[in-house]
Amino acid sequence: MFAEQRINKVGTLGNDVSDPTCSILAVKSLNEPFTIVPFEEFELIVDPLLAEDVDAMVVPGAYPHIAKFIMNDLLVVSNVFTFVIPSLVFGSKEPAAKMEYETLYNHPATNALTNEINAKWGNQVNVSSNSVACLNGLMTKRNQNWAGHTVEVWQGSDENNLVLMTEMIYGGEGACPTCAGRGANPRVIVKHVDDRATRITENVYDWRGRLIETFGEEDANGQFVSTKNFYDNLGRTVKTEQFVNDAIESRLVARSESFYTPRGSAWCQTQSAADPAATNSGAGELVETKKSQTWFDVKGRQIKSFSACQCLTNVTTYPRFDNRVTFYEC
Repeated sequence: MFAEQRINKVGTLGNDVSDPTCSILAVKSLNEPFTIVPFEEFELIVDPLLAEDVDAMVVPGAYPHIAKFIMNDLLVVSNVFTFVIPSLVFGSKEPAAKMEYETLYNHPATNALTNEINAKWGNQVNVSSNSVACLNGLMTKRNQNWAGHTVEVWQGSDENNLVLMTEMIYGGEGACPTCAGRGANPRVIVKHVDDRATRITENVYDWRGRLIETFGEEDANGQFVSTKNFYDNLGRTVKTEQFVNDAIESRLVARSESFYTPRGSAWCQTQSAADPAATNSGAGELVETKKSQTWFDVKGRQIKSFSACQCLTNVTTYPRFDNRVTFYEC
């Protein structure tokens, strides 16, 4: 379905891929070797999509504001598919017998379904995700610069009780070619842990706006973690390396690689991690690596994987009607 479009990263609604939303489940149902990138809101996917940080976005047809994406001249509707979503889930910290509540928190996409809930509530508040709803309707406010890019993210229970969570700093003209203007990428991201402590990440982009290097903050021992991304001539991420750095050396500790067929579909992915006790130079190979591998068929379906940590091989076959049958080999 997507084989000819060279789609690797797909953005959709979610907080964490391991805690899936209906949108993440819909992407996974395609059985394609996509890397799913979760976003708190569908609207937040547009800028990374235009900057080519993700290759596509998936939005449900039931989303009340889907027209803003369809009518956006910079976006193209490339594929439409169906996915039956799970039934609406109504959860509460109160006993099940209680049928009257002060406030109902829900995502805007479920507004039309709330009349099916057999309960009463006083206020109804739309929130960006299920996780936010479970936090008693945590509110998120974003401040933007002249180009419409988010520079501050505030969260709290209401307008009068907001805490600064994240700052995005963009470079000026010449200082960072892809950190200025309407196609800007954040050069520095500041995470506020509390009212005093912060975690600062610096990003480096190439002239095409692709993220090529990330630098974390130094710890008390003067060490920091950095990540390098490598791309092929089609803009696909083919290798990612992680280093632990200090004033003396840069030590390669992990590497992931992706391999593609001439048609653009991934056929193999490897993940390698070094023994923490081993040492090497930044330009050297991993020492005492543990490697995991995943293979895909011509349709992009996973057919075999090997887990280095468990020394287990997982073989998947599709005998009829694309039904999945999995075998485990030690």
